[in-house]
Amino acid sequence: RRAGASPDGAPYSWWGDKARLPECKRLPPEPQDGNIEYKLQLVDVTQDKFQHLVTQCQWRLKEGDGIAFYQLGVEDNGNPLGLSDTYLEKSINTIKSVAARLRCDAKILRVARGLRGKIAQVQVRNFRDVARVKDVRVCVVGEEGSGKSTLVGVLTSGELDDGKGLARMNVFRHRHEIEDGRTSSASVKLLGYDQKGRITNYQEFGGEESNLVEVSDKVITLIDLGGHERYLKTTLANLTGRRPDHAGLVIGVDKGVEEMTKEHFGVIRALQIPCFVILSKTDLAKKNRIEGILGEIKQLAEGPAMGSEGHKGEPLSVTIVTDKSDLAKITKLSADLKMIPVFPVSCVDGKGLAQLKKFLRHLPLRRIQRHVAEAPVEFAVSEYQKVDEVGIVVTGTVMHGTVRTGMELMLGPLQNHDYKKVHIRSIHTKRTPTKTCSAGSMASLALPGVPEGHLRPGIMLLDPHVKRVAVVVFDAEIWPVSGSLVHENMEIVIHMGPIRQAARIVSFESDGHTIPAAIKTPSGETPQIPRGRTRARFRFCFRPEYVKVNSRFVFRERRTKGIGQVISIEDDTKKPAKVPRHLGFRIRVAVRG
Repeated sequence: RRAGASPDGAPYSWWGDKARLPECKRLPPEPQDGNIEYKLQLVDVTQDKFQHLVTQCQWRLKEGDGIAFYQLGVEDNGNPLGLSDTYLEKSINTIKSVAARLRCDAKILRVARGLRGKIAQVQVRNFRDVARVKDVRVCVVGEEGSGKSTLVGVLTSGELDDGKGLARMNVFRHRHEIEDGRTSSASVKLLGYDQKGRITNYQEFGGEESNLVEVSDKVITLIDLGGHERYLKTTLANLTGRRPDHAGLVIGVDKGVEEMTKEHFGVIRALQIPCFVILSKTDLAKKNRIEGILGEIKQLAEGPAMGSEGHKGEPLSVTIVTDKSDLAKITKLSADLKMIPVFPVSCVDGKGLAQLKKFLRHLPLRRIQRHVAEAPVEFAVSEYQKVDEVGIVVTGTVMHGTVRTGMELMLGPLQNHDYKKVHIRSIHTKRTPTKTCSAGSMASLALPGVPEGHLRPGIMLLDPHVKRVAVVVFDAEIWPVSGSLVHENMEIVIHMGPIRQAARIVSFESDGHTIPAAIKTPSGETPQIPRGRTRARFRFCFRPEYVKVNSRFVFRERRTKGIGQVISIEDDTKKPAKVPRHLGFRIRVAVRG
């Protein structure tokens, strides 16, 4: 008998003396589902086989809510054949390597006597709380053709572009986007970093997004948004609804600062989102061209910006980031809304990408106040879909509190101004199943038994103890920032968090006196309100919404854009539902033949 100890340090009398080990009886066949896996032996495992074991272990961990059990030395039919000491030790070490790849702990629970050798039961447990992984959300915006999708594709894949748009193929979600090369929807990609600052998306860590959270300490959620004016409403909805921690404004040096670039920059400043600029396609430009674009960016930063009180915001400093720049200091100044760092990069030759990756790693989260994290749950729905064998799945942001599986929440307001009780079956966040999701995180919730007709972007899931309101009319202070002047009876689109709905300006208030919408000037024209802070009353055109006092919003109507802040609401929860005038219509059918 050889001297020594087990791989776990257990004494030889427990590990090596087969006569003193308990006998293992025949086990039931290996279940297809669940968290139990049988392995006869794991010796001399190839790289492909090892990757398969990692994926298999991840599946068993998900089935067991973070715990998986391996029976080593057991055949798939449950026959406890057993292994020699050498083969059993090598098999245990293989399981430990698999667990280490997934940042899990492996522990020997039991060693028993098999028919020809020994068997071991090993527990793999994931002590890592997925919800505690730092998740920084970055909205990537910019003019059409500036290279946003290509940049996101290069960052998340680690492979440079071929100059013809190859890298963006992994970012596009729809066929028409691939055909015309134009992003029309929000595409979400993850960029992970481990404790040493290495990017975990790449092949050395498995190269799969499903494994990203398990091997990462920080995840950057890159939200690629459309740049064409046709998709501005989608871009505004994501900037207001997803509550990004930072915004990356991409400017192609071949086009420079264009109108949509100015529009995006104005909205970002109005919402007080920390911003950094990426100058893409630098391989196509000369140095003087980059300096010219930098001057245009400085003009934007020094231009008027609407602050929280309606006055001009402080001008921001603009600086180009180089290899010698202090990224820690630059990151702090950017997060404090005092600086706009500029990164000249090329996705073809890779210049500037290293500094950008380091900067993204240092990006901080916005502070979540304790009372927000501990408050009753408020979850804003931004998207929904029907999944086979699961039912309705909603995607959105946890605004307040912590969402847990099995929790009962109130869904609403519905078209009849009421709320409906729903049950949360499961939660996914950052491509990973979890039991909890806290304030500030994006998540997908499975809601069994919810009719699809009840759902829409902007609807809320509320804790039963939260005061439920159904708001149709609200008062707000508004600040038009571009385009023509606003006037009574004007219909504008409101972007308030996840809410995106048309509203009509009912009246204005000037010097304490309300000006009704029906009043006309002597010439018969509708009175217009000059630029500056103005109090107005709005009425939603289609359905009630969950609106809170002090909520900030962006409004638009063609070239007219501005921001506002809610100062009072009228709760219509107990009032009978009325069909808005937009929903009443007649259909005339012509039949030929």
